[in-house]
Amino acid sequence: MAVAIRPMREEDLAIVARLNDAAVPAVNALPVGELRRLADGGWAAVAVVDGAVCGGMIALPPGFDYRSENYAWFSQRFIGPRAFLYVDRIVIAASSRRLGAASRLYAAAFAHARAQGFPRVTCEVNIRPANEASLAFHQRSGFREIGQQDTCGGAKRVALLSAASGDGPEAAP
Repeated sequence: MAVAIRPMREEDLAIVARLNDAAVPAVNALPVGELRRLADGGWAAVAVVDGAVCGGMIALPPGFDYRSENYAWFSQRFIGPRAFLYVDRIVIAASSRRLGAASRLYAAAFAHARAQGFPRVTCEVNIRPANEASLAFHQRSGFREIGQQDTCGGAKRVALLSAASGDGPEAAP
């Protein structure tokens, strides 16, 4: 099964919101309206297999009005209008994991970052509760831990990750 990547469309939002909510606590719950606002303010793409959306990613530039503790952490450390591209969330349907959808979405995000002049791509992964599969995936994809922080009033702890946009995965043909 081939995975295709394309820009997120209005009709994809409800599907991506369902995938997102199914992935809690690896990601925070997100209503469709907020998902739309984030997608409109940044870069958003979906993974498609056999014509069906099976995953989605949203990445934000600096300066976006967003009350995320993790986005704020990167914003305080990397200053400038093109200082980083922050992957706010990536979600893949459980039935579509191991097909390469996450790798293809990240390759597209890195290609976007390079094309737009972002020197780094950033994100976070839960380490409490542990998301070991995601942490291993991000390490294989070139991300390195540059910090940690407690979030959600101490209920979660995240590893804050960064990768040089030039070192990230290349988009598959």
